[in-house]
Amino acid sequence: MYLFFDFLRDQDAVSYCLSDERLLCLDKGVAPIGSELFLSLFSEYPLVSYDVEPFYLRLKARGFDKRFTVFDLKRLFRAYYGVAEDIPYAEAKTQFDDQSLLQGCEAFSFLVHLCDYEEEDGTYLLGLDYGDCLLSYPECAFAFEALNQFKQAKEQRIAAFDPSHIKRLLFFDLECANSDQNIGKICEFGGVYASLSLQIEEEVEMLINPESPFKVNKGGRGLQLYYSNAQYEKAPAFPAYYQLIKEILEDESTLPVGFAATNDFKFLMGDSLRYGLNGFDLLGLDIQPLSDRLLGSERSLSLEDALFGLGGGNPNNLTPHRALDDAKLTLLVAKQAFARVEGGLLGYLQNKSEGFITSLYVDKMLEHPLPKLRYWSYWN
Repeated sequence: MYLFFDFLRDQDAVSYCLSDERLLCLDKGVAPIGSELFLSLFSEYPLVSYDVEPFYLRLKARGFDKRFTVFDLKRLFRAYYGVAEDIPYAEAKTQFDDQSLLQGCEAFSFLVHLCDYEEEDGTYLLGLDYGDCLLSYPECAFAFEALNQFKQAKEQRIAAFDPSHIKRLLFFDLECANSDQNIGKICEFGGVYASLSLQIEEEVEMLINPESPFKVNKGGRGLQLYYSNAQYEKAPAFPAYYQLIKEILEDESTLPVGFAATNDFKFLMGDSLRYGLNGFDLLGLDIQPLSDRLLGSERSLSLEDALFGLGGGNPNNLTPHRALDDAKLTLLVAKQAFARVEGGLLGYLQNKSEGFITSLYVDKMLEHPLPKLRYWSYWN
């Protein structure tokens, strides 16, 4: 037996539908949140809904402390069809020829249509193969809250950004010893300051003791860093560089620019979290999305592939995975990319439509991560 439900915001209740494994509706009704009926239903049956985020946030706001797990059909839709972005119910249901609302609730109707359209078994789709569609409460409520705080802070920072205040750019990169528990253990910071005409003015490089095992530099297997483990281990740890890196990256007249820099901001916040530091308030630019768009790539290109694809060649005087040299490669990618953008660098910055990244609340997202969603598709 399954309990399918929809969150009714205006009523502070759920519309529910009890179903057996054959996806036949056996009972339906409405249960106010916190009522005896609600508590009974949520204690007895496996739970299924489409998009549990607003429901979890409402429960958290009410101080609801019961623990349970819901199978989220929005994540199932993304996993089954290999969709990266979140899809609203109204849009997702258009995938199926028959969009009529069946007896019961929307979540029940959605799974029935999916099973009919794809000739799938509902028990299989709700089974262990799609186990990362199971979202636990209250853990995921904290994760959704952190994600919303991050999105709101990002929108505010980008809206307030004035490109005319930028006097120069800092192309930068990080290297890490490992990223266990989703926390990058930074061992190298490299950067080049460049003028608005993208000419190098100054270089900066720091070796950092990660105080954590190296899972790179494995003697020809996997990623190789430029320096030896011993050289990193002789250097000061991240807290010794924290204030300097903070001043460099938070300088309001300088725009940090990286390639796949979303990861770099995450690593900075993660190491701050690891050492009990206050983190960073950063606004920067990631030029990977621009490179992917210009080259028509459906996947995230590597730095070297982006440079080659944009016509920048493969400079033999720069070593990949040395942070300073990757910063220089990022600058070369930027030169090629902005040359193809109307208005060049300043026109791209004024548009504010792509590539801007921020760091606020990333530490909370690291503390309360959503389960990583794998993607399946019928052609794999």
